[in-house]
Amino acid sequence: MMHVYVFDIMSRASIYGIGTYISMLKKVLIHNQIKTTFVICGDSGNELTITYRQHTRYIKIPKQQFNIPSDYLTEQSQYYKALIITLLPYIDKTETNIFHLNYLSCLALAQELKKYLKCKIVLTIHYTHKHYDGEDKFAEIPGEYEQAKILLNQYCDKIIAISKHIYHDIITLYNVSSYKIILIPNCLPDQYKQFNIERYRMKMHWDTNDILIIYAGRLDPIKGVNLLPNAFEKILMHYKNVRLIIASNNNILTYIHSIPLKIRSRITFMGFISHKELYQLFSAVDIGVVPSLYEPFGYVAIEMMMCGLPLIINDRSGLAEIVPLNVGVHVNLASVEDSIDNLVRGLEQLISNKQLRIKYGNAGRMHFLKAYRFSDFSINMNNLYKDL
Repeated sequence: MMHVYVFDIMSRASIYGIGTYISMLKKVLIHNQIKTTFVICGDSGNELTITYRQHTRYIKIPKQQFNIPSDYLTEQSQYYKALIITLLPYIDKTETNIFHLNYLSCLALAQELKKYLKCKIVLTIHYTHKHYDGEDKFAEIPGEYEQAKILLNQYCDKIIAISKHIYHDIITLYNVSSYKIILIPNCLPDQYKQFNIERYRMKMHWDTNDILIIYAGRLDPIKGVNLLPNAFEKILMHYKNVRLIIASNNNILTYIHSIPLKIRSRITFMGFISHKELYQLFSAVDIGVVPSLYEPFGYVAIEMMMCGLPLIINDRSGLAEIVPLNVGVHVNLASVEDSIDNLVRGLEQLISNKQLRIKYGNAGRMHFLKAYRFSDFSINMNNLYKDL
């Protein structure tokens, strides 16, 4: 019998993109009735716990038990040895065991799995060891890179690329043979629901005639958020009925202090909100902006398209692949000098043209329904597991 073990590590990534991916994977495994165990490392509890839900086993391993070091590049081997020794009694060696990893920093884990078990290892690549240096330059992040190269080439039986952009990076950056890689784009179940937008705006105390622009995600420089205050300030010089909405829960106070006082009254901070609330918000606003300087994939762009929201995106990396030209405005944010003005021009295209907003919003919705279907993702993942 086939048994899939999905590993997750409690971190910020497990809340955002990787967490969303794993939740989709869970639906696939349940839908295809595949025997599954989810192994959650670094749980906040005080002891190892095992629970069952929907015929799926969950093994939660607290971080205190193994004292996860801050410098895990040099000490993670000891951690993963202890983890595997702990898991071995719960693994049936007579089954066809498949271990699905989601982090490039898992070389020691893969080594221990291959040491003790006859198994297959699948790794989904959500990011690569490229670091954006500005001015259209990239640099490999030192340390993890060599370990990741060994992991991919020597220990992984199959590697999943979630976009063409990542597929290319895996080959060129890590020298992995293409036969080991399979392209399976991420997916998202359609959760769009129509509702009374005017009533929602009134509840939020937003003028029904305002043009609402939303950014959703981390307030980190790599996400391009440092461009927004200056770009928005320039927009307000010509358009008084525009409001910027920021949905994020990290670095909010620091970010607020970076915003000129004279425009703060036209910016709304939502903090962290549930997916249900976020999708409602996407459906109620006019423009979505995803200015990431580097984005291997970008779930938020798919979520915005799902809700029929016209987009402005950086035309580099995975975003340009996800959002076609007929769905949103592509702007070049590679140059530090020109980025703000390019973003302003992109925003003005949509602010000044309601018909274009409607056109892009409808096209984005149709693209989402065609390109990111859960059924396709489910079939591809099921076939991958069976073919190992």
